Amino acid sequence: MLDWWFDIDNRICCARLDERKTASSIVFEGDVRLLFDDIKVLRSGLTYVYRTPENTCVSVNDVKFRGERYVSLYCDGRLVKEYNVRAERLKQKYYERPEVYDSVSKFVRRMTTACLAAAVFCAPAAAAVMSAFALFGTLSAALSATAALFALFFLFFAGVASFCYAQLHAQMARYAIISSVKKPKKRTRKKTFAGRKRKF
Repeated sequence: MLDWWFDIDNRICCARLDERKTASSIVFEGDVRLLFDDIKVLRSGLTYVYRTPENTCVSVNDVKFRGERYVSLYCDGRLVKEYNVRAERLKQKYYERPEVYDSVSKFVRRMTTACLAAAVFCAPAAAAVMSAFALFGTLSAALSATAALFALFFLFFAGVASFCYAQLHAQMARYAIISSVKKPKKRTRKKTFAGRKRKF
């Protein structure tokens, strides 16, 4: 959800827009009454114009530039705020679980646990379905197939989760939601066989 807070003649107004919808679905809340006035066509999008009974103009630009969608609100020609829609969606994902995107090791631990649980459920279920078609002649063959299915399901789920995480992580770094600079590793002093610290 995109929010704009602004004031008109000392009266507070808030504009809200679901970023998945167009700017035509914007909703105004607060002490100011805004009425739809006009739609203006821009080179890269549209402008939706609203006015108060006192003729104060509020316009919402919904444009696309170089593959990015930007939504901005102006009050009497003054920019209140501009949103990059894709960046805002990534921010929402980040704020849901910031510790996971800040630390790759935490993601790996959570992913491993989730993939193990999913594999434990899916492997016996798949083996049971295969057993129903009499694909296994002995119990040992069924157990071996279950173990193989468990490994395959785990690798599949882990691969999909890692791919999605890598894509999101790279996009968050691109929009500076998270830092793209790796922290330098601390250098540890190595000890010689005599127990003395080696000088660098």
